[in-house]
Amino acid sequence: MKRSMRLLRYLALALFVLMLPLSALADTATVLASALYLREDPSSGAAPIGLYRYGTEVTVLNTSKYKNWAQVRTKDGKEGYMYKAYLSSVKASSTGSTRTSSTKTTKYIYSDNGGSVNLRKKASTSSALVDRLLVGTKVTVLSEGATWSHVQYGSKTGYVRSAFLTSQRPASLPTGKSATVTAAAGSAVHLRQSASTKSKVVESIKVGSTVSILSWGSVWTHVRYGSRSGYIMTRYLQSK
Repeated sequence: MKRSMRLLRYLALALFVLMLPLSALADTATVLASALYLREDPSSGAAPIGLYRYGTEVTVLNTSKYKNWAQVRTKDGKEGYMYKAYLSSVKASSTGSTRTSSTKTTKYIYSDNGGSVNLRKKASTSSALVDRLLVGTKVTVLSEGATWSHVQYGSKTGYVRSAFLTSQRPASLPTGKSATVTAAAGSAVHLRQSASTKSKVVESIKVGSTVSILSWGSVWTHVRYGSRSGYIMTRYLQSK
């Protein structure tokens, strides 16, 4: 009799768990980027099915199947994939936080939304900012961890999130020290304070104007125009 009652209790508990909504069993995470795409597949080339702002909470369905991507569900009912590095409480790699390598290697900065990546003094998002690195920037990896990597960029050293590093060499970047501003529609092009379409517009530069190149990037390029410096999308620049 006691055995039968115990079995019934186990069955009841199992049934209760199965009846819970998935969100009650899954973890949640918060978007850390100013804006983050939800994509159909775990690839930066996949079609976006939504754009979510900083602070948006999502339900994490799976983080182990794909190295740098998390399968999530948003509060408006959409399911897709978000880049792990832009989500709180989600590790950037499924290999574990103890993975380290002290072998020096060359890697390149990668960002799913094309924005710049912070180089920090210490391995913490609250640490002082050393520099902002554009997508495609070449760095020397001094030591690599699952979450943070120690890198060298020119004469500067610091830490970047490991998920923002890729071994894949980006398409060859222009090498010119100056460039002409171009646009298919012939309209002015925005010079922005940082490498993001959400960033403050410093100035609108007329097509045909010449800018000095401070640093080429595959998505955004750091330029100087007169006494001002800022970022212009690389596709609007023609190298001289």
